Amino acid sequence: MFIIKTKQKLSMKLFLVQILSSLLLPIRSPSSLVSLRIDPWMSLIFEDDVTMVTNGTSDVKKLADCDLYKNLTKFSLTIDPFLAGVHTDDSLLTEIYSDILKIGSTTIAVSRELLSLHSDFFSNLFYGQFMERNQEVKEIKDIPEPEFVDFLQSIHRRRFEFASVRSALDTMGFADRLLMSRISKEILPYLINQSLPEDLLEYALTVADRVPCDEEILAWILSQFPSKTKLLEILHTLLPSISAATAQMCLEVGLQHISELEKIVAEPKEPDYVKMSKLMANRYNTAGIHLLCYDWTRKIVEMEDYFQAPFRRQELYDDQIHDYVAKSYAYDIWTYIPHHYSTAIVNGVTYNRNSAVLVSTENDGYPTSVVKLQAYGN
Repeated sequence: MFIIKTKQKLSMKLFLVQILSSLLLPIRSPSSLVSLRIDPWMSLIFEDDVTMVTNGTSDVKKLADCDLYKNLTKFSLTIDPFLAGVHTDDSLLTEIYSDILKIGSTTIAVSRELLSLHSDFFSNLFYGQFMERNQEVKEIKDIPEPEFVDFLQSIHRRRFEFASVRSALDTMGFADRLLMSRISKEILPYLINQSLPEDLLEYALTVADRVPCDEEILAWILSQFPSKTKLLEILHTLLPSISAATAQMCLEVGLQHISELEKIVAEPKEPDYVKMSKLMANRYNTAGIHLLCYDWTRKIVEMEDYFQAPFRRQELYDDQIHDYVAKSYAYDIWTYIPHHYSTAIVNGVTYNRNSAVLVSTENDGYPTSVVKLQAYGN
């Protein structure tokens, strides 16, 4: 027998009345207590207050007794799980589906109780005064099929895992469309610790224009633009569709960021050539790297380092002289830059993280100069 409590304040009476139609089992006693299945929504009630871990597993569904006639500002559950065996946790005990959605050509079983707790959209779909609530299969139209199916499955797992920045942006877009503001805010910490590929800049701005935490995500997106030209080009494309407030922030914050970036490029800190000479003494097949890491918000150098990076000798065809020229390139420059720096300036050329960077280090096939590597981020 487990007694689990939470201090989280909820309007539990209204909440319970809303979901009783699908959750209630027959009354077990003449008292005011009723038995209901709690597994679709238990982890939402507890959220971060309690992590329930059992010491067994069973196909028997957990039951809880809830007194409907009290003002439940504090909610307590008495759970008799009838469990024995191996260790498991509550996320593995919630395979309860009570409705079916159709997305494109895919049908997926869902918990209407769980989705309704997350979203006013789903609450209206399943419990509102609409014809759809009586349909056995409810269709959601005009939404990307595989991405949205993954999104629904993540909600049922109570856990979002992102394969890429694109998948996180998709999830944030779905959460906004379905009125799930809490989920949007949970995605933000993941995004702001990632770099944004250049081909996603436009898409990211359209998502940021809609979500409730738009200022934070916009600041992150704008820090990823490599040039004023790129920012103005994308703004020109999006102006008919994004809000005036978003456009104004792009111009004010984005252009300030890029101006700071250009200032760093124009006035780079020169390396200490004495340190570089000692570093490169009697070294072959390596390039000397002078790394500067800038925080553009505070306008300071956070880190300076000198190190060696291996290079590879390669013959490339030169169109001007119509012949092959032996050159050496330092590869995988991003592996030397801390992950929260999103832009690199290599010998005056700007790159976004995840873009390929091949740094030429010589004129005649052998290293003759220092690679000036500057990282730029928040």
